[in-house]
Amino acid sequence: MSVSTWGQSRQYNADAPRHHLADELPLAAPYLIHVDPTNLCNFKCPFCPTGHPELLESVGRPAGRMDFSLYKKIINDMLVFPVKPKVLHLYKDGEPLMHPDFGRMALLARTQKAADQINLTTNAALLTVKRAREILDAEIDIVRVSVEHVHDAGYREKTMTFARYDKIISNVAGLFEERNLRKAKTRIWVKILHLGLTDEDIEKFGRDFKGICDECLVMTPMGWSRTDIYDFTLGSNPTTGDNGETPLKQDRIVCPYPFYSLAINFDGSVSVCCADWSHGTVVGNVHDTALVTIWNSSAMRELRTLHLDNRRSENSACANCQTMRGLPDDSDLDDDRKRLLPLFLDDDSNR
Repeated sequence: MSVSTWGQSRQYNADAPRHHLADELPLAAPYLIHVDPTNLCNFKCPFCPTGHPELLESVGRPAGRMDFSLYKKIINDMLVFPVKPKVLHLYKDGEPLMHPDFGRMALLARTQKAADQINLTTNAALLTVKRAREILDAEIDIVRVSVEHVHDAGYREKTMTFARYDKIISNVAGLFEERNLRKAKTRIWVKILHLGLTDEDIEKFGRDFKGICDECLVMTPMGWSRTDIYDFTLGSNPTTGDNGETPLKQDRIVCPYPFYSLAINFDGSVSVCCADWSHGTVVGNVHDTALVTIWNSSAMRELRTLHLDNRRSENSACANCQTMRGLPDDSDLDDDRKRLLPLFLDDDSNR
């Protein structure tokens, strides 16, 4: 098994449109739904918004864990869409394994067949034998393990809280072995950010995880949204999206995310994408509104037309978002703006 960029992985685009997105719009249901079990994290990584408490306080982002009753409503709401969402990603801003009910959450999504594919991203520090069995019981399709460095000292520097690289390897190995014993179909991807790593570090990463995962992937730092107030690439100036392959389209006008994704925060508020760490694109709350209603709401249509009409700068979260510049070409909508705009205008605008 060789180390590859995220974009070279055979399963890349599992979260993205398989065909040219512009030809599929408008969608009856989102392709991709993120649900955040918790936005709390046991790490404080400088390249992640959750690692900056003072920044989160400045934008008023709340912190907590999702109530299981709310999560059940979300899963039930997903079943109402006229077509099944393609991917449910049980992760957004925090470490999902910090939620005490994560196993129940994953299992409910599977038994209810809420999406064609169910994925998880974790830093694996809390990936105990019990958690590994819960993941496999729920038949999660892809487990993405975020490795932060290849030495204890590097881990301490990157996470500010954790310095046991050997524990990460052991936890991933435990999941891999249990997966193989069960002959389960769960895929295990191990990924690392190419941020201050040497060639020797990358080689060590590949050696250490060879034989205990299905893919070793090297990713480019993601710029997230709100780059006007913080550079989450830490001055690395990436030229591609986080897949390490798609060149950044610096002049992109339309972000594809509002047209095919939703992200449900721990408190039930609904953003349009996983890059919205500041909750600046909230378009509703599943506490009091059905998910399908939010997907077809005026608030969603307004945000979509904002992009199609080249007025993205009017939204603080979208105005300076690097993530949207690195999305795959098959989701690009810029050349179809004029054709698509009438499809998303509010009824009042069409009168």
